[in-house]
Amino acid sequence: MRRSQALGILCAFTAVVVAAACGDDEVTGNGYNYDGGSTGDGSSGDATTDDGSTSDGSTTDGTAGDTGTDAAAVAKIVDINAPNSPTRAKDGDAVHVTGVVATSPIFVVSKSKTTCNYGVFVVDANATFLPYSGLLAFAGGPGTGDAGTCPGTSALPADVKVGDTLDITGKYSLFASTSCGKDPNPTPVPGKSPEIVVSASSKLGTATPPPPVVLTVDDLRGGFTLPGKDGGTDAATDAGDAGDASDDAAADGGTDAGGGGAVGDPLKYTGAIVELHDVTAKTKPDSFGAWSLDPSGLVVGSKIVINGANPSPAVTAGQTFTKLVGIGGYLDFCLWSIEPRTLCDFTPPQADAGTCP
Repeated sequence: MRRSQALGILCAFTAVVVAAACGDDEVTGNGYNYDGGSTGDGSSGDATTDDGSTSDGSTTDGTAGDTGTDAAAVAKIVDINAPNSPTRAKDGDAVHVTGVVATSPIFVVSKSKTTCNYGVFVVDANATFLPYSGLLAFAGGPGTGDAGTCPGTSALPADVKVGDTLDITGKYSLFASTSCGKDPNPTPVPGKSPEIVVSASSKLGTATPPPPVVLTVDDLRGGFTLPGKDGGTDAATDAGDAGDASDDAAADGGTDAGGGGAVGDPLKYTGAIVELHDVTAKTKPDSFGAWSLDPSGLVVGSKIVINGANPSPAVTAGQTFTKLVGIGGYLDFCLWSIEPRTLCDFTPPQADAGTCP
């Protein structure tokens, strides 16, 4: 287990889930932020696992991004991704989508000296967003080396912006970090996030993405289970107010339901631009810019914001926002999150946002 997982996750995640085991109401650790192994200096120290896949879920065949061309019929994302679709892809199937619209700019998912992993959220080009019609397009490339910054080279165009339309081929993948479910890390519910591991892509033009989907926090937050003290699990339905999930049931391997409110299906909204109204910060941002909402505990990530050369959001515990916009259904380490894309996705905007549209 890496340094941030051995200390940051145990402290930060316990503070989020079990409320104040670390002696502070504010989450300041970095355990739940980044897919599979954040390091204390802000980079993700992803390594290759025994089966050849990266801890950031690069592919199902053990590469960080294939360079060949996958032969597959052109399909819509919803057709390969919706649970009840007769043409739903299986993990590892070759897929080809075209004309899909980027709802995020390209961003660094994780980085190390040997590998930089990139992502772009894309959705089918519809007038309104359809459930399950979005996912993450993921591609690996050369690492930072000694420079400390990623070179931007991968199977994705290096300059993808919101509204770019893309042609993408690759392999369909259902991903969760190999660290999820290993004590003290939670197991997310739903358990995995949909991706296309990109082998080839190109920009086709531009289009207007589907407008934001107005949701409640419960639509996005999903759930998780915690490893039990003797092999059982504590079940909690949110990331920030786990109720009595740490009581005696954990000691005897039982399952104890904690938290409040309904658990939604964040997979419906993966890649969608979503909008929450009248939300309050439960915590201030941790060292990676991630914070949570009160009382639900839904994680608000900053991966896309920070990768856009913005400072970490200047959020304080108790601060309220009349509107919060971001990408829905992102599995940020082992918890489901909403990911704002710019400092203008906050209302009121962040102090360093500049002129917002």
